Amino acid sequence: MTTPLQRSQQIMRENLYMVIATASKTGMPWISPVYFASDTKLDFYWSSSNDSLHSRLIKKNNNVAVVIFNSAAAEGTGNAVYMTGKASEVRGKEIEHSLNLLYERTGKTSKYFKNMKPSDYTGSSPVRIYKFVPCKFWMLGETVRIKGKLVDRKKEILFKK
Repeated sequence: MTTPLQRSQQIMRENLYMVIATASKTGMPWISPVYFASDTKLDFYWSSSNDSLHSRLIKKNNNVAVVIFNSAAAEGTGNAVYMTGKASEVRGKEIEHSLNLLYERTGKTSKYFKNMKPSDYTGSSPVRIYKFVPCKFWMLGETVRIKGKLVDRKKEILFKK
């Protein structure tokens, strides 16, 4: 039997997209799915237009929530990894690190990431690399019956960062 930690890592490996929830300083919410790659420190990277709403919101409020899940899972069989943390634009040498991760994640078949250089993500370029550093993780826990209704519970997963 797998542990919650192992199941959460499997979900992160098997799914290519994560959904980022951002908000303005006044609380206006926005969500966006992004193709992602992560490293051994469980930092998550993606490429987005620096003019997209989620990118603009991150500049003003870097507190974000993320969920990774298989949207094709049959009813009652799905699971997800939920996270909260901080997001920011990647700068300097970390751009090359993140590009390598994104290219590796595609199975080295990406026409997009294959020829990209760090300079393609700086200056007047319309795209940037972003990073999400989670501080808390959850998964679906036990489903309980309350007043005759099934209610999903979340269980915090402890990761060593």
